Amino acid sequence: MSETIRVIVVDDEHLARERLRRLIAVEPDMRIVGMCPDGDSAVEMVLDDPPDLLFLDVAMPGRDGFGVVEALLAHMPAESIPLIVFVTAFDQHALRAFEAQALDYLVKPFDDERFATLLDRVRRLVRQSRVEAVTGQLRRLLGERGVVAPMPDDDTTETASPGGADGALDHLVLRTGKRSKIVRTETVDWIGADGVYARIHLAGSSYLIRMPMHELETRLDPRRFVRIHRSAIVNIDRVRELHEIDRGEYAVMLEDGTKLKLSRSRKAAFESRLGQSL
Repeated sequence: MSETIRVIVVDDEHLARERLRRLIAVEPDMRIVGMCPDGDSAVEMVLDDPPDLLFLDVAMPGRDGFGVVEALLAHMPAESIPLIVFVTAFDQHALRAFEAQALDYLVKPFDDERFATLLDRVRRLVRQSRVEAVTGQLRRLLGERGVVAPMPDDDTTETASPGGADGALDHLVLRTGKRSKIVRTETVDWIGADGVYARIHLAGSSYLIRMPMHELETRLDPRRFVRIHRSAIVNIDRVRELHEIDRGEYAVMLEDGTKLKLSRSRKAAFESRLGQSL
């Protein structure tokens, strides 16, 4: 991929910003387009001109790294948010980083080998997202002209045409290599975030679908599927029980034993789907 990967670095420590700047500066396919010392300026810079990649410190005075992500999600489509790498001095932040759908995280101090491995992953995902953007444009164009675009020949999942009276998807085409299996959406157990895309879980197997979570949420039957977390959508018929893990916080247990977190912000919607309070 010859196109440049545009990068913004956000860290309240000058030395930390400078180290990332030096590491990125020697990469011929990357260019730093912004350096921010705090979360507020980072939000402003990303909204003004979104980069491809955002290195984001977790612990900052005022708006921290997770606060930056929340602000971006509130002001721009999820698919437009750059790939995010959280940078932290505390490994316990890792789980919360992935709950925020981060691409990866770096624990300070990190070595050059760890950084190189991270950049290889970044390059693959940026290349994939750019190819998907072009492919999506072509498929929409062919669709407008009444031409059926070919399915990509790799391990992906593409949604079938909606068949429900309300326009909701009622089938999915699950692709593994050159094989495809058509299943009814009602058989899906749950859907989890997988980078910028989503992963379908059913019958003990999982399949990548090249569609962001927010788009899937709008296309699935709202009477059956409910989003319980930024990174999880569940089939309400697969929920077996709820465990209160803290005052007002719950874990959702599915019939297959999967345990998922119900976020506070999604609790009201979940209660509405159940028709009763927890």
